[in-house]
Amino acid sequence: MAAFKCVMSIRRWAQETFKDDRLFKFINLTTEQEISSNPEYLKMIDNFVFSESGANENNYANVDDILKHAVSNNVDAVWAGWGHASENPDLPNGLKNIKSFLWDHPGRQCSHWSAGVPVVSWSGSNIFLSKEICERGRIDIEVSPELRAAACVYDHEEAIRVMKEKKITYPVMIKASEGGGGKGIRLVRSESDFEVNFRRVQAEVAGGHIFLMHCLEGARHIEVQLLGDMYGEVIALRTRDCTVQRRCQKIIEEAPAIAAPLAVQRNMEA
Repeated sequence: MAAFKCVMSIRRWAQETFKDDRLFKFINLTTEQEISSNPEYLKMIDNFVFSESGANENNYANVDDILKHAVSNNVDAVWAGWGHASENPDLPNGLKNIKSFLWDHPGRQCSHWSAGVPVVSWSGSNIFLSKEICERGRIDIEVSPELRAAACVYDHEEAIRVMKEKKITYPVMIKASEGGGGKGIRLVRSESDFEVNFRRVQAEVAGGHIFLMHCLEGARHIEVQLLGDMYGEVIALRTRDCTVQRRCQKIIEEAPAIAAPLAVQRNMEA
């Protein structure tokens, strides 16, 4: 479904803008297991490459395999979908010669906190980027592995201790930064349920960075899509409302996010 939406939207935009829906060529990473189900996106792509079937660490979350196919096919950009490898910092680091920009959740949160953007209490609260990094301007900002690690937790006992230190109150979200598609995320309402849910997140995203955030209930999930290039040029592609979800998976994305006043939308995009 993710691949279909991506290809369809770009084909439509290319047709409307350049009168040529085949202006962009798509090479899709897939598996023999998925091919056997005859997915819809096969009718829309130009070529495909194979990865090993099985768990997503063999294919869609396999950074080394993605990089191998990107280089061998001389692609201009990589879109890694939602979740999987898209939030693994090893992917953008390996794609420095390809015009693609990807970032992981802990790194993003550290940047928001350092920039003074209001965020809910989380395991990386009071962890800041250095003044020197922030003064570089809008480009070439990288969250170090040490800083990212300091914002994460590695077992349930440490997690509970960090919650008390950072004043993270229930309900709380346990999130694996490399998770996606409803995997690697659990809502916990009390300490009695914490350990079992923490272990489930660990099992679903083995070896992933895990962080904690206070869960805001009764809120709307509104995003602003950003498009940036290797030269530091960034534009906002307006808002979308992703509030309608099932098991932490988005079902409907409404754009623009009309539930928010126009002034709020413009402020988010600025």
